[in-house]
Amino acid sequence: MMIKPYIVAFDLRTERTQIIRPPERINIVASDIIGIGKWEGKSLCLIHYRASSRVFALELMEKSSNGGIRWVTMHEISLDRMGLKEPLNVMSTLLNEVVMTTLPVFATHEDVYTYSIKDGKFKKLGPLELCLASLIPSSNMLRSERIDRMNF
Repeated sequence: MMIKPYIVAFDLRTERTQIIRPPERINIVASDIIGIGKWEGKSLCLIHYRASSRVFALELMEKSSNGGIRWVTMHEISLDRMGLKEPLNVMSTLLNEVVMTTLPVFATHEDVYTYSIKDGKFKKLGPLELCLASLIPSSNMLRSERIDRMNF
């Protein structure tokens, strides 16, 4: 059974819920990892890790003048271009803001990594001593969790 993915947004100011469709051009499969974050403190950003191609796509949500929503691909980041040639099982991802720079962060079964889009530098942050990781940002109210092997 195919389930169409969606994002549920809750506005704390208005106490209203909105269902937002992800970009039509992306095909989400069960092995992919999806995260959300704020891009440079302003816009919602969908993080789509395609396990089959080992690529992260950062999709920025923009509102058009007529009130509609459109998605713009901001960056595509390949694990191979980062220098990670060995097989990795990415389990969770998020965006972290450090000194006005947005950094993608991701966890595997063994370690946590980050990548600087600005200077193209990849960094291993350290070992992960958990069996199942779910990265949760602490600087804002966005929360990203993964339901294991959910069919989209």
